[in-house]
Order: sequence, then structure tokens, then C-alpha cells
Amino acid sequence: MRTHIWTAMVLVALVVASLLLTFSRTSARDVTIPCEPHREVSTDQPDEPINRCALRSQEQTKVPTMIVNTRKIRLNYSVSDVGPSGVSAIELWATRDGHTWQRYSHEPPPAGPLVVHVAEEGRYGFAIVVQSGAGRKSPAPQTGDAPQLWVEVDETKPVVKIKDVHVGTGRDEGMLYINYTASDVRLTPRPVSISMASKKDGPWTTIASGLENTGIYGWEMPREMPYQFYIRVEAEDQAGNIGSYCISEPITIDLSRPRGTILGVDHEQKPVKQQPKPIDGFFIGIDR
Repeated sequence: MRTHIWTAMVLVALVVASLLLTFSRTSARDVTIPCEPHREVSTDQPDEPINRCALRSQEQTKVPTMIVNTRKIRLNYSVSDVGPSGVSAIELWATRDGHTWQRYSHEPPPAGPLVVHVAEEGRYGFAIVVQSGAGRKSPAPQTGDAPQLWVEVDETKPVVKIKDVHVGTGRDEGMLYINYTASDVRLTPRPVSISMASKKDGPWTTIASGLENTGIYGWEMPREMPYQFYIRVEAEDQAGNIGSYCISEPITIDLSRPRGTILGVDHEQKPVKQQPKPIDGFFIGIDR
């Protein structure tokens, strides 16, 4: 009887372990990281002793950071020092705070990049652990270890607004001044582009691009241009997000200067009196 009970318990434990493994791991080419990952510290013992002083020194070095505008991250990686047994598995580890780590996959190496789906914007640190065909591993990241790569997920577009558009006068005649604002924590050094279109839905013609974010741009308007047109300002951040703003009503511009010339005097036309005509056989007048 006890044997059957123990057998049943072992089967239940195996089923539960299988379900947990299926839930927590996906393909190495398609890993999902939730909003608040479970804090898991590596308990794997490396095959070689770890020099903690060397690791702490490594943490002081600047870790490269990549900025992307998608929650689907494609991690390129390389493997070195491969022995005759080859590589049997790649483990992907991730951290949000640069302190605690969690393993998200332990799968055979994919043919291409490691594809990771994250649940929200923010900062993610990644490291990989490589296992040989003989079962030997490179050291897994420990608490406080620096990642091999930081990835900043930024899907937020820059905020752009056109404050004023006006035509220059006097010495600035023929100029169109565009006052705008563009804000984002990661704007490129020259993020602003300005374009115009005769219709609000385009097509758009670029006036200037690669402008510094000065807040104002003066455009010397060509004489051959539409009578009415729209202005749009765009700004790009380091992740490739583009924010834009278009004025709601078209600008009316007419740079021509009508001129006139007096041709003469327009006399008032008076009616001409008709002289009486003689009647045949009669003569009207004074007999002398």
C-alpha cells in the first residue's frame, strides 16, 4: 500500500515539476520577461573558482548600453573557447536593478539572435551562460554582478508643439519664423526637422532637417510656393521614436506687391443734341 502511495506522490511531483518548467521557460529564441520578475539569485556552482575582486573591478567598467524602441529585443551574441564537445545550451540571465538576477532560458543555442520579449519600458541588463557538451559552464552572474549589456526600452515619442508661426517684416520680409518646443530625455544632438505641405495629410516637402533644438527657425520662403500651406515640426530621440506637431489651420502667404499706373482722365460723356432734319417739300425757317 505504501509503495503505491509513494509511487503516486513521485508521479505527482514529476508532473508539477514539468508544468513549472514549461511555465517558466520558453524557447531560447523567444524569451518573455514580465513586468516584475521573480528575484532569483544564482545558486549554480561554477566549474572554476570565481575571482570576486576581478568581478567587482569589472563592475566598475562602463557596461555598454543599447537604446531600442520596441519590446522585442534581439540579442546578438558570440561564443568562444569552444572545446571538442561543442555547446549544448545557452542560458539567458536578466536583471532590472543591476543587483539581483534571474535565469529565463536554458536551451540549445539558436541559429540566430536570442529574442526577448519584455513587458514594459525600462532598463534591462542581460548576460549569457554557455554550457559545453560535457556539462561544464561559464560562471553564472551572482548578486551585484554587472551585466554584459544594458538595454533601454523607450517607446515614448518626443513631445513637440508649434507655438507660433509668423511672417517677417521690414528687413525680414520674405522670411517665415517658426517657434516650437521639442522635449524628450533622449533627444538626438540635432533632432528637429521641419516640412510643409499644401494639404494637411501631405505629401510633405522637407524645409530643413538635422536642426539643433533651438526653439526657433527662420525660413527664407521661395516665391514659387502655394498660396496656403501647413507647417509640421518633427523631433527624433535616440531610440528612433519620432514626435510631430502640425498646425491646425493653413498659413496664407502672398509675397507679391500689386502695382498700378494711371493711364489718363476719364471725361464724363455728355449727350449730343440732335439737329432737326428738313421735311421734303417744306422749309422751316425765316422768310427774308
